[in-house]
Amino acid sequence: MRFFLLLNLFLFATSPDDEKTFLRIHWKSDLQFGVAIQGDPPLTVSPDLSAASGSASVEVRGRPHSTYQLILPQNRISLHNLHCGCGARIGVSEFRSNPPEGMNGKLDGNGRQTVSIGATRESISMHQPRGKYAGSFLVTAIYP
Repeated sequence: MRFFLLLNLFLFATSPDDEKTFLRIHWKSDLQFGVAIQGDPPLTVSPDLSAASGSASVEVRGRPHSTYQLILPQNRISLHNLHCGCGARIGVSEFRSNPPEGMNGKLDGNGRQTVSIGATRESISMHQPRGKYAGSFLVTAIYP
């Protein structure tokens, strides 16, 4: 089975001086759990910036040298089977990022920062229907 997560992104923020400014999040790569078989244990993909890690990658863009707050999902999300129409799901939780979630974002002199995102996929049941599973999660970046 292959598992893919697609990103839904928040695109607007207000700066501390009430001047309307934008932070943009540009998708670079999906969070991928790869191939799994029935009975596999939980799998954690770390928020590593290397392409081989399977972590999602986004680029935050905004005012140069600005700090921002990154918010990740706090609740479990579900991956849905795209082929069987049987309602089969696999849970994903424990989202982590590099830089870490919170007031840790810092844009460079060009107003950019790459953020990687990882999470944990739950174990695969021995009765889990085969197929391709996909889902989405929300990533939010806001100025303080």
